[in-house]
Amino acid sequence: MTAPLTAPAGITRRDLFRGAAGLAVLASLAATSGCRRAPKEARSSLDRLPGGDPGALPAAAATLTARVLQAARSGPANLVLSPFSVQVALSMVRNGAVGATADEMDRVLGIDDLTVHNEELNSTCQLIESRSGEIEGQEVAVELANSLWGQQGLEFAEPFLDALAQYYGAGMALTDFAGDSAGAVDDINAWVDDRTHGLVPEIVTTDLVHAQTRLVLVNALYLKAPWAVPFDESATSDGPFTTGAGDQVQAPMMSGSTATWYEDEHCTATRRVYLGNDLAMAVAKPKGDIAALLAHWAEGGLTAMLDGWERAQVRLQMPRWEHEWRGGLAELLAEMGMATAFSDKADFSAMTAQERLLIGFVEHRATISVDESGTEAAAATAVGMEPTSAEPERSEDLVLDRDFAYVIHDVETGTPLFIGVVDDPTA
Repeated sequence: MTAPLTAPAGITRRDLFRGAAGLAVLASLAATSGCRRAPKEARSSLDRLPGGDPGALPAAAATLTARVLQAARSGPANLVLSPFSVQVALSMVRNGAVGATADEMDRVLGIDDLTVHNEELNSTCQLIESRSGEIEGQEVAVELANSLWGQQGLEFAEPFLDALAQYYGAGMALTDFAGDSAGAVDDINAWVDDRTHGLVPEIVTTDLVHAQTRLVLVNALYLKAPWAVPFDESATSDGPFTTGAGDQVQAPMMSGSTATWYEDEHCTATRRVYLGNDLAMAVAKPKGDIAALLAHWAEGGLTAMLDGWERAQVRLQMPRWEHEWRGGLAELLAEMGMATAFSDKADFSAMTAQERLLIGFVEHRATISVDESGTEAAAATAVGMEPTSAEPERSEDLVLDRDFAYVIHDVETGTPLFIGVVDDPTA
C-alpha cells in the first residue's frame, strides 16, 4: 500500500508538494512510513523562479484554447474545459521530450523556444494567481498547482526535475506504481480533490494508472469569483432557450448589464467582470452555427475578440447553468499534430535514460457553476507516462436565448482559463 501523505506538525498538506521543501518533506514522509526514500536524482534543490513578463504566452494560450474546444466538441452538447490546465500539464511533459516528439509538441503548444515558453508560462501563472485575495470583504480565488508522481527506484534526469521545480513549482512524490497502483491512484486523487476544493474528487482511475505507469504529471486549477455587480435574483425568471439541437426549453434567465461590446461576422459578444476587475467572463452568441464560431476562434478569432472590446451599455440576459465534463484527450491531441508522443516512436529521454517512455493517457475533468452571485469552477489534467511498446457610445442588447460560447479569462493578459459551450442550461 502506498503510504498516506500526512503532514508533520507545522506543515500543511499543500506544503507537501511545493518546490524543494516539498520534496524534502515527501522524502522524510516516505522514510518514516516505510516507503523507500527518494533517490537523489529525483530531487531538485532549486526554488521556483519569480515571474516576469508573460510575453506572447497569452496569445498562444488563446489559440490552443479555441483549438481544443473545437476538437473536443463532437456535436450539440454542454461542454466545459480548461485548455490552460491542459497546456500547463503538457508543457511540463514537453520538458522531457526531444527530437520529433518535441517538435510536434512545440507546434501544438505554440512553442518557439522552450526556455522562453517556460519563463512566460511561469510568469502568466504567477500573475493569474496574484488575482486572488480579499476585495471589498469578499474572496476572489484563482489557484494553480502542479505535482509529479514518479515510480520509486527510477532515476529521473536532473535538468528535467530542475525545470519543473523552477518554472512550475512542482515537486515529485515517489510512489510504487508497480507494486501498488491503487494506492498511487488514491494519493493522486486526494491531492487533486484538495487543490480543487472538492470540485474534482477524482482525475485518475486504476484503468489509467497501473503497474506499467512510470510518471504522472498533474495540474489543478480552481476559480471562485463573485461578480463585480451581482445579478438581481428578483429579476431572474424563466424564459425560452433554444438548444443546439433546435429544441426549446424554459431556463432561468438572469438580467443585468455590462459596459463592453464586440461584434464581427460570426458573433455578438460582451463580457462581465468579476470583483476586482482582473477577471471576466466573455459570452458570445453566434450569428450562425456555433461550430462556425468555434472554427473562427481556432483561426485567431478568439484572440481578436478578447483584444477587441468596445465601450457600450449592454443589457444582458443569460441563463444560470452548472455543467461538468470529463474525458480523455489523447486521441484529440494526436489528431491535432502530436501523435508521436503517444506512439512507440516517442522520445522522452530527457525525462529518464532508464526506460523509453510514451504518453499513455491525458485525462481532463472540469466543472463550472454560474449564478447570480458569481462563478465557481475547477479543472484538473493528468498526463501518464508509460514505457514504449472610453465612454459608452451606443446601447446594445444581448439575449443569450440559444446555444452560446463563453470564456473566463484574465483581463490584462487575455489568457483564457475556462472555455465552454452552453447547449442546454437546463440539462
